[in-house]
Amino acid sequence: LQQGDKQILDQFWTSWIAFDSGGNHGLVYFTQMLSYRCAIKEVHYGLDGAAPDKEIKMPPCDKKDPYAIPYDYQPYFKVADSVKSMSVQVTYTDGTKSPVREYKRQ
Repeated sequence: LQQGDKQILDQFWTSWIAFDSGGNHGLVYFTQMLSYRCAIKEVHYGLDGAAPDKEIKMPPCDKKDPYAIPYDYQPYFKVADSVKSMSVQVTYTDGTKSPVREYKRQ
């Protein structure tokens, strides 16, 4: 499970986060990472060129239903309207780290 999830995350890193382009200005979604969180130990991010030093807290892996998002967990958080970019780094459960990935707000 963990190795397969890690492979999916590595292949589709461009979908780790998404800035809301609709009416909810300032929301950043991390639904894909949340769905594959069984491979994730920690997720850190930084805003506008800052090092990824803030943590996105993930709920624990539910091995009985690993891809479900808990009903009481929000897969997004708010950032200031002035934020133009975000950097993200994942630490996997096997101890390896992803490269720092950059995402631009459109």
